[in-house]
Amino acid sequence: MKIVYKGLAFISLILVIQLCFVLALLNLINEAEKTAGEQAQAKLIVGHTNHLIHTYYDAANTLKKYFLSRDADSNEKYEAVLDKVPQEIAWLSKNLKGDPEAKSALKRIETKSKRISNFLREAKKTADEESIVTAIPMLGDFREKIQPLFDGLVVDADQLIKKQEKILENNPARQAEERKQLRQILYYGIAANVIVAIFLALYFLTSIVHRVDILMENTRRLSVGKDLKPVMRASDEIGQLDKTFHRMADQLSEARRKERAILDNALDVICALDKNCRFQEVSPASIELWGYEEEFLLGHRLQEFIAEDTLAYAEEMFERARQSSLDSPFESKVRKADGDYIDTLWSVQWNEEDSAFYCVAHDITDRKRAEELLRASEERLRQLIDSLPVGVILATEDEVIEYANERAGDIFLFDREGICNRPLKDLFSDRLKSLDTLSEGALEEVTGLRKAVTAFPAEVSAVRYVSSEGVKFLVVVLDVTEKFELIKLRRSFVSMVSHELRTPLTSIQSFLGMLNMGVYGELPDQVLKLGASAERSTNQLIRLINELLDVEKMEQGKLEMRIASTSVQEIVGDALEFTGPYLDKYDIQLEEDLDSGEIVLEADRERLSQVLINLVSNAAKFSPRGATVKLAASSDGESARFEVIDRGRGIPAEHCQAIFERFHQVEESDSSEKGGSGLGLAICKLIVEAHGGDIGVQSEPGEGSTFWFSIPLKGA
Repeated sequence: MKIVYKGLAFISLILVIQLCFVLALLNLINEAEKTAGEQAQAKLIVGHTNHLIHTYYDAANTLKKYFLSRDADSNEKYEAVLDKVPQEIAWLSKNLKGDPEAKSALKRIETKSKRISNFLREAKKTADEESIVTAIPMLGDFREKIQPLFDGLVVDADQLIKKQEKILENNPARQAEERKQLRQILYYGIAANVIVAIFLALYFLTSIVHRVDILMENTRRLSVGKDLKPVMRASDEIGQLDKTFHRMADQLSEARRKERAILDNALDVICALDKNCRFQEVSPASIELWGYEEEFLLGHRLQEFIAEDTLAYAEEMFERARQSSLDSPFESKVRKADGDYIDTLWSVQWNEEDSAFYCVAHDITDRKRAEELLRASEERLRQLIDSLPVGVILATEDEVIEYANERAGDIFLFDREGICNRPLKDLFSDRLKSLDTLSEGALEEVTGLRKAVTAFPAEVSAVRYVSSEGVKFLVVVLDVTEKFELIKLRRSFVSMVSHELRTPLTSIQSFLGMLNMGVYGELPDQVLKLGASAERSTNQLIRLINELLDVEKMEQGKLEMRIASTSVQEIVGDALEFTGPYLDKYDIQLEEDLDSGEIVLEADRERLSQVLINLVSNAAKFSPRGATVKLAASSDGESARFEVIDRGRGIPAEHCQAIFERFHQVEESDSSEKGGSGLGLAICKLIVEAHGGDIGVQSEPGEGSTFWFSIPLKGA
């Protein structure tokens, strides 16, 4: 904006000079016009003054003629001439307002004019009243009386005329002086304009054109890569433009440096080829990938390095690139300096303006090898999937089967061609109308259809995923016919145990109990000892049968739970009442740590007492004699937490989850040495989970164990 401001300042200066010049000219023109007006006015005043004198002379002559002839024409002419006198007096009075001296002379003229007019009218009246004979002698008297008036009028008029003639005499010299001044102002104005124009031209030539030439020179230097001229010190627009140009040049230089760095460090070969595919430029990556120096490749044709079996295809692709019909990269093999060939992916762009191909050659040898390995891996994976003992099915988003392994065909009694392209729902009963009915990744029981007709029990798991081809479903199918047969067999066994074993064992238990009580008389000590051992074994067997039945009922959901409001104190009291003798047997002390407040929950009091009895009994069983077992109960407002803490041998980490499974023992000797069926903790877990709670153990070998379980509170 500074150049604009300077330009506006110079333009304003020129306008001021021009305005002064015009004002001076206007002033001189006004003076000239004023002088010319005064001259014209003076001429008119002289003319009207003379006309007034001549009017009186005409009136006097006309009256004289009337005296002699008494004709009507003379009378009319006399009246007409005399009427002109007021008009002349009025004109002179109007045009002599600004001149006091002339106005005074006019006043005298006007006074004498009135006297002459009155005298002429008296003479006219006398002529009308007298006859010609008597009037003629009177004419001489009138002439003698009016002559002095005429002479005085002429003197006053002559004074007025001389004043105007003096104005007329002075005006030519004044006009000449004004013309001289006008010429001088014109000369000075022209000279000032020429000087300002020359100054502006010199300023623009030195301050603007010269710097514009510097900008043009810097542009030329930038185009050929030479150093620019120093930055201008000016702070106006051209100076700012020069600074911006230097910054742009620095940025371009930095961009070229980065571009060169990218080219030098690019992993792909980047090159420029002329229309005959001769190398014009090539990046240093050619050394690493192809083994050729850049200088070696320049001037050589690309065809010299393309494998024979891909040469024709490569030439066709380059021709398509020249015609702008190549819309994707293409592959060819390039011969390296050591004679080996590498697979290369070419991206080619033809530039018509430069008549050159710009190419990027990417080494895809490793990718091709990886693709071969992937194909081999896919084949091995397919073989592995075919060898799986479960059915694997791949379905589209529309749940149409597009792949199934051999096991899937065996399960549904279809060959691969028969099962593929079939709707998935044809393989299952009405329960599985869509995969949307299955939980994501969950294993659910459904009914399958062999040959789409014969039903059989199956377990199905489906996973939805997105592939490059769209949404897919991976479905895993298990034929659980044998599992269901085993379940039936187990239930039959449990039923047999319940009815065929528990009843006679109960009778044996009663008999052994009465035998040990002496109901059948005194028996030898050896017999009593054997009877007591048999009774213990019978009790253990009956307990095992009862636990098996409880587990079975719980798994089938048939175990009756008597849910009612109860308190933690009641549950703990029932458990301690039962475990008291057991603790005395192992010489174990029990420490209680219960919340002082009453903790109420909705639960089966008897079943939760059973859980505590089992945990306390185990703690006593695996604790050293004389040790202390701690029973704690607390609440966090949402659930009641029970803990049984011992200082026994502890449980290894790998067994902390498994001990809640059926028949699991930490050590094989525990069953024979410590007793127990291995079902107690499994039953505890089923009872706790039936209440919606959790159970677990925290233990370190040699440090003891903490068994815990939590039950949701009433309304939590």
